[in-house]
Amino acid sequence: MPAAQLSVIAHSFGTYAIGRILKENPDIRLHRLVLCGAVLPTDFRWDQIRSRVDTDIINDCGIRDIWPVLAQSTTFGYGPSGRFGFGTPGVRDRFHNFGHGGFFEEKFVRAFWLPWFRMGQLVNSEAPPPSGTRWHLLTIIQIKWLAILLCAAGILWFALVTIPKHAYQKPPQTSKTEDVTHAAAIPSPLRTKSLPKTATLTYTTTTPQWVQANWISEQATTENRDGMRANGRSPTSPDGKWWASEKTCTLQVGVTGAKERLIKASFNFISGAGAFTEASGPFYDADARTVTATVKGWSGPATYELKAQIERQTDMPQPNTTSLAINNNPFTIPVPRTATNAQLTMAYDSQLLTVTIRQTSDPLIFVSQQDNGPLIEYTYKIKK
Repeated sequence: MPAAQLSVIAHSFGTYAIGRILKENPDIRLHRLVLCGAVLPTDFRWDQIRSRVDTDIINDCGIRDIWPVLAQSTTFGYGPSGRFGFGTPGVRDRFHNFGHGGFFEEKFVRAFWLPWFRMGQLVNSEAPPPSGTRWHLLTIIQIKWLAILLCAAGILWFALVTIPKHAYQKPPQTSKTEDVTHAAAIPSPLRTKSLPKTATLTYTTTTPQWVQANWISEQATTENRDGMRANGRSPTSPDGKWWASEKTCTLQVGVTGAKERLIKASFNFISGAGAFTEASGPFYDADARTVTATVKGWSGPATYELKAQIERQTDMPQPNTTSLAINNNPFTIPVPRTATNAQLTMAYDSQLLTVTIRQTSDPLIFVSQQDNGPLIEYTYKIKK
């Protein structure tokens, strides 16, 4: 008796559960996997799982489904893939004009799922990808971070209004006569200024990071092949009976040497005889600088659009803080050669001293600097 084939349809939190199960159990293999109303992150690593699903993974998205967006905006670990799709190789995003629960209508199941599970026939949807700044904005300005910010502001406000006013008042000044009397009463060894034991060095370096940029797109329209039998010509329809028209879209970045790559690509039906087409892609090259997709149609003209987002590598500022031990006077401060905005801070003689590196701020006196490989060593002395 042949081994049974396991297929899964997962909805909403079930998509998160099946994603975790497949990720944590590499011995599980599926025949077909259909996601709907998904709340997985859009950057979920399907490339680590794709080889354990026999067919393309189907991700059915509701373009009026608000719950995946709210799941990402208000909690941690979830994403809006059930509204905007994954846009990744091996996952076929289909968009439908309804909300979170429209997938379980009998009409939908018969039209889209039965052909896939019975015959492996993928039926393309006719709804366009979702648009609208409001819900896209929620994926950037997320409610959870606003809530945390408001809580922090509330705590700060509470602390400011409840600290007693006398905590801000300076101690009363004594007369010169009292100062002389007290000074005379204190033994001279206790009045000697001792060197600080530690200092804090702050500076900024840059770290290369990938930052999302603009979207680019290209459309392809198949030629009219309505009713034309193959008769030995190629390409053909999947059953080989009808002569087909084949068109390819290509998007490319980084041709001028810019540090760019393509992400979140999708290849979607726009208009025409979509029921008589077969689409493949998007496919990325090794460096993700080129993405291609192909559509083949054997009826009337059909238009598809290949769309991808560009990521650019940008040097992002990274703040750094280092604690230094001070054992001598003068003393040396090692600073990375690539650092900017370097400042030294220390407590000395009941005051907090701060100086920008290479500058003097009495009693911190800049003496000299010396190159030492990836570091520059700055020498300072404290004037007593």
